[in-house]
Amino acid sequence: MHSIADRLGHANVTTTQETYTHIIKELEKKDEQKMIGALSAIA
Repeated sequence: MHSIADRLGHANVTTTQETYTHIIKELEKKDEQKMIGALSAIA
């Protein structure tokens, strides 16, 4: 996380976490929905 914060020019890791955590959670939900759909199709 530190290297990402540095590359983005953030002064600290907290800024990076606060900025991108909600995006990561949204992507995880979408992935979960895709997995459920794929597993339902083969069940």
